[in-house]
Amino acid sequence: MGLEKNREPDDDARESMWSIPRRFARVYFILFSALGIAGIVWSAWYEIAHNSAGKSWYDIVDATIEKFPSVLMGAAFISFIITETVMVLYSIYQDRMKKRYKRIRAEGVAEGIALLEDYYRRKSEAEARGEVFDEPYPGSASENGTGRD
Repeated sequence: MGLEKNREPDDDARESMWSIPRRFARVYFILFSALGIAGIVWSAWYEIAHNSAGKSWYDIVDATIEKFPSVLMGAAFISFIITETVMVLYSIYQDRMKKRYKRIRAEGVAEGIALLEDYYRRKSEAEARGEVFDEPYPGSASENGTGRD
């Protein structure tokens, strides 16, 4: 029990009735709120525009309120579908960026190794000839002109 209090919240842990991960809960809530409000406004407009002949405002409001559960369930479902789609696309994007980063890093490491091998080859050749080798170390401040060591 004491260990549970010290644990960091997991961003992939799911919450809510639709099982939305915590890091996407805000996206879901914004979508749900926007779709829910739009659905309720549309229902009220529909009742006023199409079913208001001979009805009082009370009847129109009552008919709109009767549609709340279905409108909100629809908004919840559509928000869930959009959020899940965003999650999948985000996951694909993250995987592509990780692969790209690994490839770029591997290329950079290979390039750095080649530069070092070339540097040490020139250094050993100069020392073998008895010459002074004063070429800056690859990637050092004096090589790239920053003036820092």
